[in-house]
Amino acid sequence: MLVRTSKTSLAKRSMSKPTPVYRLSKKNKGEMVHLALRGFSQQNLVDVKVVAEMLNKLPARHLGGLDSITIFPNSNKKVKAAYRVKKTSSWWEKYVTTNRRIEIYGVSTEDMFYWSMFHELGHFVMDMKLRSSDKKYWVVECHHQRGAVSEYAKRNAQEDFAETYACFLLDPQRLLMSDSKRFSYMKSIVFRATDIDIAPVKKAKPTLDLTV
Repeated sequence: MLVRTSKTSLAKRSMSKPTPVYRLSKKNKGEMVHLALRGFSQQNLVDVKVVAEMLNKLPARHLGGLDSITIFPNSNKKVKAAYRVKKTSSWWEKYVTTNRRIEIYGVSTEDMFYWSMFHELGHFVMDMKLRSSDKKYWVVECHHQRGAVSEYAKRNAQEDFAETYACFLLDPQRLLMSDSKRFSYMKSIVFRATDIDIAPVKKAKPTLDLTV
């Protein structure tokens, strides 16, 4: 598990670890993030390099602080995926380490995998990356029954945000037609008007330098 390590330490550790680790945002070294992608060698549903390419399209700030994305292809859990936060401390409780990760369980299709992954990433972004004023605006001005992209999104503001985040990345036209206000919020506040084009990268030739 590597997060914001130097290139030297990354090279040394990657030789002894079977986990693919990719470098995000090579052009913007100040925001470089290292993210562990685990369990992908145990399944044939998605290509880990394509997953890395798609994540590399995102703003670096959306992934900074996330430790890993793990797929459990043989899981019998009822839920498809989860965003988990685990805090551990030393016995004298002076130092606390927080591990933030996304876990994806027995998804059956490629589309389901990507939707689940970006849905959980949406939870991480809302939890860690939004300013309190932006969260309040979402809850008060955007979260309502009308215009939600799915029935699941109607449960609460958090699920609405996560579903909307995934829809913005994977099916932006659908989101725009469902609710232009949610679309504008994602584009201007969450992504800060960054041009995002996720879907076509599925057919692109992998270019990231992955270590295995």
